[in-house]
Amino acid sequence: MNEQIFYADVPPLRGDHRPNWPMYGEYLYVPPQRWLHNLEHGSIILLYHPCVDESQLRQLRRLVTGCVYRHIVTPYNKLSFEYPLHLVAWGAKLMMNTVDQEAVVSFIRKHTHVAPEDISRQGIYNYFLIRPAKPVGNSTIEDLHPCPNHV
Repeated sequence: MNEQIFYADVPPLRGDHRPNWPMYGEYLYVPPQRWLHNLEHGSIILLYHPCVDESQLRQLRRLVTGCVYRHIVTPYNKLSFEYPLHLVAWGAKLMMNTVDQEAVVSFIRKHTHVAPEDISRQGIYNYFLIRPAKPVGNSTIEDLHPCPNHV
């Protein structure tokens, strides 16, 4: 824990991380050194610039939380004003300035579970957790059918 971890990409899409990954849900803030571990487990991360339009963030948050249990929502101030909304998965990202529902659902379906370690087990890190994740519809924490309410 005494060693800093640096990333070349903004946001990072893979790389070194802390051993304890975050519990799924929404946070006041989670550092990338933590949520990268969730990416390695096949999760979807919603990153947003703190100055993003609140209605766009609400719309994207609703989509993500309605698609997968295994998600993290956190601000990330290194995003540009031009693209203040990002969905991140292992090795992939979707950059947006406005929410495109079709693109979001497609990204989540394509990238959920696509990672070196497909682990659905809950993390233990929960510092600044404000809203724990809930399973989607009749689904379980494994998210076998991402975005079940979208055709």
